[in-house]
Amino acid sequence: MLTDIMMPFVDGVALARALRKMNPGIRIIASTGQAEKSRQTELRSHGIDLFLNKPYTSKQLLQTITKRLRDARMTND
Repeated sequence: MLTDIMMPFVDGVALARALRKMNPGIRIIASTGQAEKSRQTELRSHGIDLFLNKPYTSKQLLQTITKRLRDARMTND
C-alpha cells in the first residue's frame, strides 16, 4: 500500500495501524515531506519500513514500488 503520512481526515500512521490490524502482513510505503530520522523511527515502530520522500519523481515512485514488490516476492518464495 502507498499512503501519504499527512492527510486531511486521518493521518498515515493511524491508517497503517488500522490496516495492520486487518492484515498483519500488509506492506506499506509511506510518502512524506518529513524526512527527519526521528519521524522515520516513529513510523518504523508502526510497521512502515519503506519511505518515499517528497518531492519525488515518477522514476523514484516506480523504483520504490518495484523494490516493495520484489521484497514481497522474495519473502513469499
